[in-house]
Amino acid sequence: MPDRSPRVLGVDEFAFRKGCTYGTVLVDVEAGRVVDVLPDRTSKTFADWLRAHPGVEIVCRDRATAYTRAVKEAAPHALEIADRWHLLQNLSVRSRRRATSTATACANTSKMRRPRHRSHHRWTCHHRAFPRPKSSNAPVTGTKTSADSSMPAGPSAPSAGD
Repeated sequence: MPDRSPRVLGVDEFAFRKGCTYGTVLVDVEAGRVVDVLPDRTSKTFADWLRAHPGVEIVCRDRATAYTRAVKEAAPHALEIADRWHLLQNLSVRSRRRATSTATACANTSKMRRPRHRSHHRWTCHHRAFPRPKSSNAPVTGTKTSADSSMPAGPSAPSAGD
């Protein structure tokens, strides 16, 4: 145990036996060495340690509520910050959730009728802009029908004498 308390204290949990017994490791972040190992991860144990070691100015921790309670109770003057690993972990989890929700939203909108291809989209837009006439006598295609044979050919149609 060092003679003085660390100014910047890193706090994290670890497993003595995964799923059964957990402890708390306390690290002097500036010196890069383990200061103490607590037998559990309760707020009472950590608060008792903080009271016995005044002088901690910054507590670098994860988001565990037990550690938050202990700091607020035993070292209210200390600044609490999230450590780099937990910041990146939280960012990763949030990004994954956002990507999943966006993918779900896209999957839901893909059930709506959309064009199969850009050219199909242009075709449907063109034909919606120029709808078919409602009359049943009007030609559907550009070819002449027997009803149109009595009409003179337009300027774009080739004449028989050419």
